[in-house]
Amino acid sequence: MSAVFNYSFYLITDSQLCYPKRLLEVVKVAVENGVDCVQYREKQQPFHIRREQAEQLKQLLDRYRVPLIINDDVKLAQQVDATGVHLGQTDMSVTQARELLGTEKIIGLSIENLDQARAAADLDVNYYGVGPVFATTTKLNAAPAIGVEKLLLIKNILPKPIIAIGGIAANDVKKVLRIADGIAVVSAVMAASNIAQATQQLKYELTR
Repeated sequence: MSAVFNYSFYLITDSQLCYPKRLLEVVKVAVENGVDCVQYREKQQPFHIRREQAEQLKQLLDRYRVPLIINDDVKLAQQVDATGVHLGQTDMSVTQARELLGTEKIIGLSIENLDQARAAADLDVNYYGVGPVFATTTKLNAAPAIGVEKLLLIKNILPKPIIAIGGIAANDVKKVLRIADGIAVVSAVMAASNIAQATQQLKYELTR
């Protein structure tokens, strides 16, 4: 089985949100101020650019012993020897990804509703990314917000840890953590004017 990793404070990258700051520098500051896991999600870039960025991130995160998860792209995850991959509902199947990656790599799966949760309960994944919990503009094709009550219903179906995602701000952290095993953020860190301060505030709410 794959190694256990810390997913309590999970950052998803977005180079457009952090522009004109450099993606690598934003991630470095975020990790230094409390982020536990980083998912590389850059869908608009050509493959050679994504590979270069992913390799740079892997080198950076290895120094901090922080896992790198690649969004959607099993091939890229293999080429940069990432910790694992995160799959959406319309991406490669979990079964196929597990066959390609083997048992030591992390696989996460997005869950947006109760039906998806029921269908995914027996899949060979390490964690589920559940949401959006609250309304979000970060992802243009995001599903409707599920709220904390439905988050709890989904949690009760799934046998593995869940990471809550979608519109989570610092003042939401405590109520979400009563249910979820961790939080994932994009704009709360990537779009912040002060990356260190925003990360520290979220980390404080996660640990107090």
